[in-house]
Amino acid sequence: MITMIKKLFKDEKVRYLFAGGCTTCVNIITFFILRTLTGLDRNVCNLIAICCAICFAYFAAKFFVFNFKQNSVQGVVQEVIRFVGARIFSMLVEILGFAFLCDSLRLGELPSKIFVQFLVIILNYIFSKMFVFKQSEKDWIDRIVENWSIILAMLITLVFMLITMAIAHVGPFGGHSYTMVDSMHQYVPFFADYKSKLLDHGSMFYTWKVGMGVNFQSLFFYYLACPLNLLVVFVSKSGIPAFISILTVLKIVISSGTFGYYLSRHKGGVKNTTLITAFGVAYGLNNYMLGYMWNVMWLDCIMVLPLIILGFERLMDDNDPKLYCISLAYCLWCNYYIAFMICVFMVLWFFTESHGGVKKFFVHGFRFAGYSLLAAGMTAVSLICAYKGIMQTAAGKMELPKWTWYQNIKEILKAHLILTDPIKMQTFDGGVNLYCGVFVIILAFTYLFLDKEKLTRRIGKFLLLAFLIVSFNNELLNYIWHGFHNQYGIPNRFSFLYIFVLLTIAYRAALRLRYISGYYITSALFLASGFWAYIIYNTTPGAGDGIKPYLKPQILWTVGITLGCYILFMLKSLKLKRSRVLTIVISIAFVTEILFAADHSMDYIGYANASYSMRRADEMEDITAEAHAIAKEEGAVFYREDMINPYILDEATLNGMNSIGIFCSTVRGETVTAAGKLGFYTGANEYLYFGACHGTNMLLGVRHIYATRADYYNPDETTPLIYENEACNVYKSIYALPVAYMVGDRVASIDLLKGRDIDNVNDLVAGAADNSEVLYKDIHVSMTASAEKASSWVDSSIGDLVGYSADGTGKPIVNATFTVDTPGRYIVDIIANNVYKVRYYKNDVQTGYDRYQSQIFDLGELKVGDTVKLSVEFSDNYSKSGSIRFDYALLDKNVLAMDYQKLSEHALDITTAKDGYLKGRIDAGDGGMMFIAVPYDEGWSAYVDGNKVKLKKVQEAFMGINLSAGEHTIEICYTAPGFWPGILLTMLAWGIFIFILVDGKVRRERAKRITTRKLAAKADDGEDDAEPNDSDVEDEYAESGDNDVEDKYAESDDNDVEDEYAESDDDDDEADDDELDDISDEVGDEKFDKLRNMMGKKSE
Repeated sequence: MITMIKKLFKDEKVRYLFAGGCTTCVNIITFFILRTLTGLDRNVCNLIAICCAICFAYFAAKFFVFNFKQNSVQGVVQEVIRFVGARIFSMLVEILGFAFLCDSLRLGELPSKIFVQFLVIILNYIFSKMFVFKQSEKDWIDRIVENWSIILAMLITLVFMLITMAIAHVGPFGGHSYTMVDSMHQYVPFFADYKSKLLDHGSMFYTWKVGMGVNFQSLFFYYLACPLNLLVVFVSKSGIPAFISILTVLKIVISSGTFGYYLSRHKGGVKNTTLITAFGVAYGLNNYMLGYMWNVMWLDCIMVLPLIILGFERLMDDNDPKLYCISLAYCLWCNYYIAFMICVFMVLWFFTESHGGVKKFFVHGFRFAGYSLLAAGMTAVSLICAYKGIMQTAAGKMELPKWTWYQNIKEILKAHLILTDPIKMQTFDGGVNLYCGVFVIILAFTYLFLDKEKLTRRIGKFLLLAFLIVSFNNELLNYIWHGFHNQYGIPNRFSFLYIFVLLTIAYRAALRLRYISGYYITSALFLASGFWAYIIYNTTPGAGDGIKPYLKPQILWTVGITLGCYILFMLKSLKLKRSRVLTIVISIAFVTEILFAADHSMDYIGYANASYSMRRADEMEDITAEAHAIAKEEGAVFYREDMINPYILDEATLNGMNSIGIFCSTVRGETVTAAGKLGFYTGANEYLYFGACHGTNMLLGVRHIYATRADYYNPDETTPLIYENEACNVYKSIYALPVAYMVGDRVASIDLLKGRDIDNVNDLVAGAADNSEVLYKDIHVSMTASAEKASSWVDSSIGDLVGYSADGTGKPIVNATFTVDTPGRYIVDIIANNVYKVRYYKNDVQTGYDRYQSQIFDLGELKVGDTVKLSVEFSDNYSKSGSIRFDYALLDKNVLAMDYQKLSEHALDITTAKDGYLKGRIDAGDGGMMFIAVPYDEGWSAYVDGNKVKLKKVQEAFMGINLSAGEHTIEICYTAPGFWPGILLTMLAWGIFIFILVDGKVRRERAKRITTRKLAAKADDGEDDAEPNDSDVEDEYAESGDNDVEDKYAESDDNDVEDEYAESDDDDDEADDDELDDISDEVGDEKFDKLRNMMGKKSE
């Protein structure tokens, strides 16, 4: 028996399984001891247990499983670092997986802990075998020296961004941030909600903190999927803008490195040259990257695009799918929106590459399609969940635009001029960020004459550029590129693809300048000059202006740099002995241009004043905690709350409130429509708390209202003050219902949201309470009209209508004034086109100021004799003449109290509330429909007394359940639509991917063993001096660790980037014997002789 066990334990995999089992036992036992004997949080117990398991696993793996010994102290240190690094990754997988199983799938702690161990054991074996317990071939210094050009590109980009941040007081250098435009209003609050979920055991399927409740998976995969975002758990709420700014800079820096890596590793390239540094900086600091950098979730895709292209080349040339599948899968995971553009681009890129014949074209095509689908399958859970969510948004209803043009094409091309102001947001959809260097324009035209590139490839790349330019200016193509969505103020989001192509072909030309004749470089100058002349020349100059319009800094700098480029390139083409110095000079000049332009761009873009926007974030944590404590004392388990005039649109989400409003690209279109009909402010992808009234607060369960003294909030006896603070006061709506209650039959059977906003509120409240009396009663007042920059009048036939006619001197402001003769709580619905904001004056004192989009406006309590003036401000695209309708109404507080009393008698008593989960008891009375004031979503499931029942869509936006008479236990839970098919496809795809990798490795090792045996047999037969067979040598070096031995040694130690191409120049052969000796020392004399013999035989 003992002998059999010893024999069994000779197998490394058996030893690993045994050690892994012991490690798992240490992990699980430690966890449950801590959970049983201490009051520590679940995540803390899990972290401690994993750390104990890691310590045990290191010694078990080192001395028992792999029996591995390092030869030096440095090797041991590197081994420990690798081991801890790998285990930190698996630790994150375990912590997140365990939390996901417990909080999102609602499994118990023990089955969740055991289940996740299987995945962790597999990951740990792979990491230990492949990365940890092995002899290090190169130390860190060697690796740095080997990649100095890439590292230098990243350093230059990093230093520039750090200096820019310091000057602008961004991030750690002050109170500013790069969270501009939507980034402050959306991304910062969503990061806060994400942090809350990670720390407070929240579900990753759903969140109550956004827009009455939304699908969090859809939101996550658009905004938050980058793994680096997990670091938000270490950041305070007020520090999130600085955290996002640091992430932004980090991704820009990495982008410079990934593009440099692509240039140094792609087929036909060289490993190190200052040109790689220069072009890496250009990729990281072009106008697209800087203009749109506030879209931090896009930067991951732009960062990995060079790796996707490099992986594509390896896939086509070497049938190696690793890099392509992993980088494309990462791209699809982080942001499916930008990834869609990259996928479309990859299809076009495929057709611009040379494939060596029709047969190879189809072979490559099937390979490309197959592995692209495999990469998509590896992230199927994100793609399916995101697709299910996005198709429910307002943008999900596709209506193809017409084939129309935005503007003259030269206006598009003008974006190539240096010092062009980058676009960060604009309403015109024809704008584009294209600038990535004046150098690249003349180099791109030089590429046309690069005979070392196949003509079909050169033509293909220029056709691709042309098609992208046409797409920038065409409404239909633009719509398709943007995933069949409108641009909404951020035009041509796919122009980074154009920049990538342009920089790639420019680099290829720059690398081979020495082998391009001066005649061709001069021809490229003429083409570049014609290009600049076309976009600069003004066909309709002002009278008598002469040359003055052409003396702008943009034009002068562009012309000067173009001429300077021509001189440098001509000198390079002369093949001087100091040619390598010219390469450095060209690189420095290019970097200088990029940094000069980037400085202008960063100055133009500016920053956000994060300290102002977040000035009450820390205080609000204390205020909401106090309000929640009061609610808890009163027995409230689940309720909603929101803010009057928030500093940022999603500030309620930022402060952890179960909010009403939402500003988010993934919001459901049906809910937006319903919110607008109930009097809330709405936009294309938003509905805000602006427009709330007593009726909607009651129906939607808004218990707490947060407002400052400066917010013009008008409380009354139905909204008493419950907590006072200088930063914000808290008011309680005493008539707020739970989110579910029994309603009358009309709510289920009749569309009650088809009239005016006030009528819709009346109908829904009356229908719910089954009451014939309306909550808001129409009232007509006697108005007078006045206006600025317009004439105005009150329509005598319709007293609530004010007409105006602008005088053409600017945006008109129209005022409607009346004196109160009936006291009470007034609201008004102002109906007009292109209204921007409304100011409310009570007795000549401004008491309200609100952005306006046809929502209900609460005027507060008015008494007899009060003077009311409503000042209507129009937006930039106002009508020159028109009319404004004012619908006034009075709140009947007796009806409000009566309706609340009736509805609350048969409301859900919520006992348990979590993200995506509610449970409670309800007395259904005589039976009927229970209305759930939660946006309808296909992911919800409902259970009545333990039995699953069907959820109904109510009023096209909310949910309901039919209940029989009597008391019932109600349970509703949420699972993101598409999650289960998505996770199954993801697991299947990863299984296929791993099988392909393992199978490929087995095949290569088998081929290597066969080759070794052949060579050994020849040596035994005395054939050591025989000339090796080509295939033998190629097989032998297939596993050398570099994809291309020639590429690896293409450059010399003194950075002569042209050595790779020296054999094509009869006048200058610089591949000297010293360099060959260096290569011989690197790979060994015997292998080098065989390689040289093989290459010599091929050349013959």
